[in-house]
Amino acid sequence: MLPAWMAYAMAVGLLAVAAALALEHLLGIWNLPRRGVWIVAMLVTVSVPLQLSMRAPRRGLPRRAIARAVPGEARRTSVLRVASRPPWQMQFYRWSNRLDRRARIAWGAVSGIVALVFATACSAMLRRRREWREGVLHGHRVWFTNDIGPAVVGFVRPRIVIPAWALSLPMRERRLMLEHEVEHVRASDPSLLLLTGLVLVLFPWNAALWFMARRLRLAIEIDCDARVIGDGGLAEEYGLFLVAVGERRSYGLFLAASLAERRSSLERRIHAMMMLRPRHPLLASFPFAAIALGAAALAAQTPTPPATGARGGVLVPTTADGVNRGIELTADQVREIIAAYHPTIARGTSEENVVSIVLASSGEVVLTGAVELKEVRVAERDGTVRRVLMPAARAAPTEEPQRPAPTRAVPTEEAPRGTDAPARFYWFYPGVGRIDRALIKGSNQMQLAAGAITPRAITVHIVTLIGSSTGR
Repeated sequence: MLPAWMAYAMAVGLLAVAAALALEHLLGIWNLPRRGVWIVAMLVTVSVPLQLSMRAPRRGLPRRAIARAVPGEARRTSVLRVASRPPWQMQFYRWSNRLDRRARIAWGAVSGIVALVFATACSAMLRRRREWREGVLHGHRVWFTNDIGPAVVGFVRPRIVIPAWALSLPMRERRLMLEHEVEHVRASDPSLLLLTGLVLVLFPWNAALWFMARRLRLAIEIDCDARVIGDGGLAEEYGLFLVAVGERRSYGLFLAASLAERRSSLERRIHAMMMLRPRHPLLASFPFAAIALGAAALAAQTPTPPATGARGGVLVPTTADGVNRGIELTADQVREIIAAYHPTIARGTSEENVVSIVLASSGEVVLTGAVELKEVRVAERDGTVRRVLMPAARAAPTEEPQRPAPTRAVPTEEAPRGTDAPARFYWFYPGVGRIDRALIKGSNQMQLAAGAITPRAITVHIVTLIGSSTGR
């Protein structure tokens, strides 16, 4: 189920990007810091899917699901479609199950490659650091380089890096350059960029996170520019200074807050400084607020995949012997379901003695059926006679051998005709027929003696699905 979870995480990330872009414009109208928007967007993109993957399955049937079972509404193999998923979703989940192992391997390989690239960049920076010279500039300890900077390097102990050519600048421009990097240190921007890099290593397949990381770095620089110029009216002078520094940029530093950025980033920073506030800022904010709220609403309505465990597989309840049991119903819950769907069995006026109940992963009743099984003697072709359980309608004596009806789930394999597609596995349950094995979380069986919940002894099969469709 890992590919389905990854697709959900990317969908949430794209909607978070849309909301963050709208909120960034809104904050720009009011001249407020912008980097917090992208920090929250990254947290949402990472935390929401992770919370979904670690959610625990329900151990019993919710009371609200039982209340929806109306007496006489469903009998035998009828279907109650409660919160059912569209067929395309179930087909996607089946495909996701088949590619689960490959997805885990690919994820680990890509994370390793990204981590290696990041480590190589950091190693290159450390090698270049041997050529730097420590000194003092306007009362601050800095490192002087030949072709790197201005920037802040280091995550634990950030240091300001100043290129040697900056010493030839006028004092006012040197102070602006130094103040910009000092603001980065005060705001702990290097640590924030480090955390961003770790997120990219952990989730390298999420394109939305890469876009957020780039926009976060730009927002960090825009916020730092705003703190430097303040209300002193230095926007035009500072913008020209940025252009001059950008033209001298020769070598960039990885995951470092830097005054010298790419030309495209410099253009956005200058535009942010020169942007005039609208005459009616409140009115101008409404469209962006509406877009952000709409994206958040769409993210909340995005179809969520079934719960997955830490290993990426379907999370199902297990017993001490390691067998998946699915949702476990109590005797009272079974009594209510039988009373709603099979009132004649509940009253003891029916001969049906086997009931199958199919539940969605949320605990909703999807399908239920009942059948009467009797023990009969069946003659085999070699002349032997054996006792089997068969439906009462087929239990009449006959000379021809008959295929016995299963009393428990029996896996069968079936391949589409005229194709080379892999065979699909089905499990058969008395009273409801076959269910695609790829959609089953787990199942368990209850043997109930006469008088336990019904006047007659019955056997109850409880099947828990991954979603809420039998996939027939």
